[in-house]
Amino acid sequence: MHFHYGKEGKYGGNGWYDVVIPNQLDPELFGYESSVTSGAQEASVVAQGPARRSGPTKTDEFLFMGRLNDDKGVALAIDVAKRVGRKITIVGQGDPARFLKGNPHARYLPPVDVEGRRRLMAEAAAFFCPTHYVEPLGNVALEAQASGTPVICTDWGGFTETVLHGVTGYRCRTMEQFVWAAKNIDRIDPAACRQWVLDNFSTERVGQMFEEYYQMLLDLAGDGWYAERPERQQLDWLTRRYPG
Repeated sequence: MHFHYGKEGKYGGNGWYDVVIPNQLDPELFGYESSVTSGAQEASVVAQGPARRSGPTKTDEFLFMGRLNDDKGVALAIDVAKRVGRKITIVGQGDPARFLKGNPHARYLPPVDVEGRRRLMAEAAAFFCPTHYVEPLGNVALEAQASGTPVICTDWGGFTETVLHGVTGYRCRTMEQFVWAAKNIDRIDPAACRQWVLDNFSTERVGQMFEEYYQMLLDLAGDGWYAERPERQQLDWLTRRYPG
């Protein structure tokens, strides 16, 4: 929103009805399961200490999923993986040949179906989004976090609002920072990644934002900006909820 304000030379700050409402996602479409069930299994886990994540087992491989364009940072993701001695899978539309050349640690998969995406995202050690341009949102970053997979991305655009640095992933600006993030990705708690998305970007949560916004627009038919709503019980539509 502010990118377009600047581009259009609008600096008045009086766009009261302008708001960014993010994309929503259905957490059930992504492969994350709670760490315990019930009964004897739950008692066993509790006895051993904090609950641990179950579901798909994490591999040592990194993952990139998206258009195979230079501006999406495919080459950067492959380079970082090489520097830390890890394998990486790249998935998406486009010709992978020039990215794979000289990089035996990288493998390519064509675009996958829903179940394929679910499995790859849940099993990856980390998800790369090293986009070079000002990404409006970066929906795959939310999908990865919903899968309990931390994100390593650039510190641009939507990522500054969708990836919590040091909590659900790392936002980086130099190669040294990307390499450090890749080496230290195990510091990120998969449960925090999942919870961040559920609390802030789920269908239910984003629906509340639309309801508030549409109510503001409906009020324009009456008193507009000065419309009163004495029945209001909360003002949570822009509230962010943070893991822990």
